[in-house]
Amino acid sequence: MTAQDFQWLNWSGQQARHLLCIDVSERTPVLLSELLHAQLRYYFRAQNQTYQTQFKLEPANLNTVTYQHAANSSAVRGIEGCQKQDTIASLFRNIATGNDGMGQQNSVDTPPFFSTTATFGQQYRAQLGGENRLVLADMRQSFNPDVIAALAGTVIGGGVMIVFVSQQQTPSNVLRHFIQGFKRYNSCHYVNVSREGLEQDWQQIITNIFSRKEPTGQNDTVGLQGHAARDKTNFDAISPNKESEIHNPHGAVNSEQHQTIEDIIKVATGRRDRPLVITADRGRGKTTSLALASIQLLQQRPSPITIIITAPTPAAVKTYFRHLQQCPLEISIHALVAEYRQHKICFVPVDELIENPRQCQLLLIDEAAGIPIAQLQRLSECYHRLVFSSTVHGYEGAGRGFTHKFLTYLHQTYTNSRQLHLNSPVRWSQQDEVEPLLFERFFLNAGLPILPAQYREHESLNISSSPDGSKFTFEAGDLMTPSTVTGTIRYQWLQGKELLEREEIFAQAFAMLVAAHYQTKPSDLKLLLDEESVFLGLQFMDVTSESGARQGETLLSGVALIMIEGDLSTELIDKVNLGQRRIPGQFTPQSLMTQANVDWAFDFRYARVVRIAVHPDLQGHGLGNQLIRACESFATDKQLDCLSTSFGVNQSLFHFWHQANFKVARLGFTRDKASGEFSILMLKPLHDNVADKVIALEAQWRSEWAIFLPDEHRELSSSLVALLLSATTVDTQRVATEQLTSLGAQDIVVIEHFIQGTRQLSSCMPALQRLLMSLAKADYSYVKRVELDACYDGSPLALLVGKVLQKQSFLQLAKRSGLSGQKAVVTQLKTACKALLQARSLQARNRNNLG
Repeated sequence: MTAQDFQWLNWSGQQARHLLCIDVSERTPVLLSELLHAQLRYYFRAQNQTYQTQFKLEPANLNTVTYQHAANSSAVRGIEGCQKQDTIASLFRNIATGNDGMGQQNSVDTPPFFSTTATFGQQYRAQLGGENRLVLADMRQSFNPDVIAALAGTVIGGGVMIVFVSQQQTPSNVLRHFIQGFKRYNSCHYVNVSREGLEQDWQQIITNIFSRKEPTGQNDTVGLQGHAARDKTNFDAISPNKESEIHNPHGAVNSEQHQTIEDIIKVATGRRDRPLVITADRGRGKTTSLALASIQLLQQRPSPITIIITAPTPAAVKTYFRHLQQCPLEISIHALVAEYRQHKICFVPVDELIENPRQCQLLLIDEAAGIPIAQLQRLSECYHRLVFSSTVHGYEGAGRGFTHKFLTYLHQTYTNSRQLHLNSPVRWSQQDEVEPLLFERFFLNAGLPILPAQYREHESLNISSSPDGSKFTFEAGDLMTPSTVTGTIRYQWLQGKELLEREEIFAQAFAMLVAAHYQTKPSDLKLLLDEESVFLGLQFMDVTSESGARQGETLLSGVALIMIEGDLSTELIDKVNLGQRRIPGQFTPQSLMTQANVDWAFDFRYARVVRIAVHPDLQGHGLGNQLIRACESFATDKQLDCLSTSFGVNQSLFHFWHQANFKVARLGFTRDKASGEFSILMLKPLHDNVADKVIALEAQWRSEWAIFLPDEHRELSSSLVALLLSATTVDTQRVATEQLTSLGAQDIVVIEHFIQGTRQLSSCMPALQRLLMSLAKADYSYVKRVELDACYDGSPLALLVGKVLQKQSFLQLAKRSGLSGQKAVVTQLKTACKALLQARSLQARNRNNLG
């Protein structure tokens, strides 16, 4: 970081940011575009002049981002070819082209005042990690909390974000909830331009915001309540931060960042197996710290060093490589590979790092909360010098399972691991109000329900419940100081406005969803508050007295998010079947029809369990199973036909849903980008007429699976394959036996020869395939015991599945299991065969005894 960059960052970081939400109607006055453009130019010119006068340096470019829902929308067409009568689109065009807003164009030799990037739809994600001074977001068609949260994080101190909404065109509960939060913040303004008779009011308010004058008249209620009284048109002259006068060899902007850089370097140069975890809210400079530490290592290390950085997506490391490119060293950067002298830095996707471990002196994992916990654990097992860095709030859809689950695992596994939390913002000031508003309105700082004090004080906690799930017993403490409380479990289903009427409980429920699911993001609020087909189930534990009366103490213990699917017109169903339409909110029947080739998919109505979560401190006590039963009761009351769920499948999750009697409908062919796992769709029929079809569907899936195992599912966890095969229910197995070749007596003889070493593996492959494909419900308890808790696919049974069904090479099998080679792998295959035959023999004896 150059001295000029450092000075600008220090100065701008002490300026206030502004967030404007402007509510417009279909007939927005043209004057709004002209006024905003003129005021923005005035505001940023005054800002630039103040900085130039104080430091005799040029300010940063006026990087600007405009966002629109779609590039081809007739109502809000993009900058190129935008409609004349559309006021907001005209503003975007004038900002981008340099038109002064009054019809006057800049001369050919004069560059536009604003350096503008136009984004549409999902393109806003490319801005994550970037720095902008102005963001304009058109949300009139669709209010998107993800876009607002993400783009607001790119606005540096002194910057402005303007969000255009229209409650008249797109009424929304989540939008109203967002607007209600503006009243308590001085730098966040809601201006309603859609009301008649308020023309002079909104003009004066907008002028006051950018001139930084106290508003006059009685118009505060329009959206500028409590605006700071500053009768100044220029920016305050701010003395340089004392830390900036101290020569910092690492280029850090504060002592907190300097210490972080030192600790990162220590991971690479100190003892192995001492991972470092860096957490922060965004804008605290954690990615910059990774880059500055890497630059120092390139300079300090005389011997060649390889640094690998990974993240959920390549876009997440854009800021890291930008810092490398801007540093004084002559670093050669091509794509996501940087080279300096004999040193190398490169980006490698997470799955590649796991499948093919690489030699490196330091592995940096940025935005770690966006990576599935199972993959983080594998990385911690394969690499010895690790730095995990992540935001702790879900702006990019990263949940808090990272802090609740993975960090606990890491600290238990590596007692010398360390954790740092960056508190001081770098992009904006400590007194910033934009971030607190977003945290509050989007529940990003919502806390989990707090357990009663007597249970938090004890390490041991046991919860038992009645068979019907209606009562519970808390047992805490030890033999010397036992503590027991009883109570009842009840459920409540809410949606839309009902959730906002109980905002405290809603915030706790949302925090629970964030803690359990890495995919939970701000836009899920829109799903919960605005979709009529969505219901949120709340599981409460009410403490009662000995007489059974409620004592007033209630704990939210679990939540379930359900979406009702299946109601669709014949015309739309035909279009879905022909691949011409993809209907939102119809995941289950669409997936069954187009991917599982089910012609009866839209004959039934489904309750899809989109999310389910139990309080982290109460997990493992059966509350999740009770929550599933509550979902079943809800669906039955709504006269629905089937429960469904879809998730990135692993051993533990599959076991949870299988134990709840859900059946496999289909298994995806590619890994889900968010979870890193193959997605599975499971169904639980609620009526007999649906049950027959679901049982037959699972049977068909199982019988055809052998076709996909050597190809599409070759990379699927072999432990999971064994679990899935053995999980077939008795009814399904009876149907499937007509389609499968059963294991015969001669097959058993052949397998015994293989175990004894008197037959080669190749000549026994058909018999071994029939052995594995004949795994049934009776084998599930054995397979579960072997594979459910497996951290990797190295068990003998997993190796047998990998070789026989997935056609994996001996080299692959030996590498993943840590064996010396082919001979050692074959020995493990024999062990698996022997165990399976013994399990079958035991089952046969048990059946004979019962007979």
